[in-house]
Amino acid sequence: MPVGLIGSLPTMLVATPTVPASNVSELVAWLRANPGKVSYASNGAGSYAHVAMELFKRQAGLDVVHVPYRGAAQSDTDLMAGHVSLMFASLSVSAPLIAGGKLKAFGVSSRKRSPFAAGTPSIAESGMHELRDYVVVYWIGVMAPAGTPAAVTRRLNAEINAWLQTADAKDKLAARKIEAYGPTPPEEMTQLIRSETSRWAQVLRDAGIKPLDY
Repeated sequence: MPVGLIGSLPTMLVATPTVPASNVSELVAWLRANPGKVSYASNGAGSYAHVAMELFKRQAGLDVVHVPYRGAAQSDTDLMAGHVSLMFASLSVSAPLIAGGKLKAFGVSSRKRSPFAAGTPSIAESGMHELRDYVVVYWIGVMAPAGTPAAVTRRLNAEINAWLQTADAKDKLAARKIEAYGPTPPEEMTQLIRSETSRWAQVLRDAGIKPLDY
């Protein structure tokens, strides 16, 4: 049972410095001019980085080759080495690499700019009509076992919402590049789960991504 939302964080579209583009529009134009010739990394098939790029490809009408890795360490290393050209990477990993000139930033995947990457526009702000609704946000919430009494769920929700207003919460979340939600009822989390499930199921079907058997 959904209890309450904690926070959200986007991912960052990054590339090797040799990619001949300086913004999202130029990047899309370059990719369209080189269909099937550019590769992108992810930290595994069906991962956050994988589906974020598949949605980007679908909305922008691109043909980019997926190269899945077994975890982020190797994908980050190969991206910096130029073995692959693009990737959606976490803000915590990409920020120091961008500052050090090892990666080039194009945009964050939230609808608006992230307070933790204020100098980088969102992909939705790129000015491209095709990408005006591009949003990929990793959200975090608390769940309780099915059948938990409503009174307990409400009490937990109230405690979570109260904690989110404290300096302790803001500091802990900011250290992880997580933007805290405002007070939200359990019903809002329920609706988010439904809408996100429907939205991403369509992306997975369109991209031919199959569930992994762990």
